[in-house]
Amino acid sequence: MSEGEINRKKGKIQALLVLSVLVMPLLIWAVVLVFGETHCKPLMIVKTVNAQGDSLPRLLPEVKGLVDQTGKPFAPTQLKGRHHLAGFIFTTCPIACPLVSDAMRSVFTDQQGFKDVLFVSYTVDPANDSLPVMRDYALTYTQDARLWAFVSGDSAALRTLIMEGYLQSVKDTPELPEKITHSSMLVLVDADSRLRGFYNSQEPADMKRLQEELNVLRCEYKQVKKQSMKTS
Repeated sequence: MSEGEINRKKGKIQALLVLSVLVMPLLIWAVVLVFGETHCKPLMIVKTVNAQGDSLPRLLPEVKGLVDQTGKPFAPTQLKGRHHLAGFIFTTCPIACPLVSDAMRSVFTDQQGFKDVLFVSYTVDPANDSLPVMRDYALTYTQDARLWAFVSGDSAALRTLIMEGYLQSVKDTPELPEKITHSSMLVLVDADSRLRGFYNSQEPADMKRLQEELNVLRCEYKQVKKQSMKTS
């Protein structure tokens, strides 16, 4: 065998070794992803204490009289089975609300590859945010009403849901430029209607944490599903 042939064989072997070093971690990762165990630290669950002194997950209350931007009846029960992110706005809000909706849109865009997360924007001013108004406002941010609902309707029901369900503040402030003062937080709720996280929509660190914790929540549910399959 000539020296040239020996060198060519050596080159091929070296190339194969380099390729194996690059590819092997990806193969291991793929095997773990498909066949391995899923381990992740669960997110917090917001709890409340009932009259008997028991600590239970705080669930969204059942309310009626709400509609989304398409005119379809909306109720928290229809969100069960998928995680959702809630934000609070009103369409004539001059400063804070566009920032809240922009933050929601950023997360919505990043999460479009997944179908396990819904987005809900609740108006805090249903007297002025009628169905046509909400429809026009929604179109500024999304064309997909199936994944992102803009909800209006009964004022008392909305206040109950926002304040007692999502634990966010709403206050009439007619003396201020923003006639209604309300929370700029985004609230993460899991597929079982339990509150799992609160994020300041105007803080980049919080928004980064939200993206990370959405993946943690998926990991958590995947782990629970695997455990239930083992025991069934």
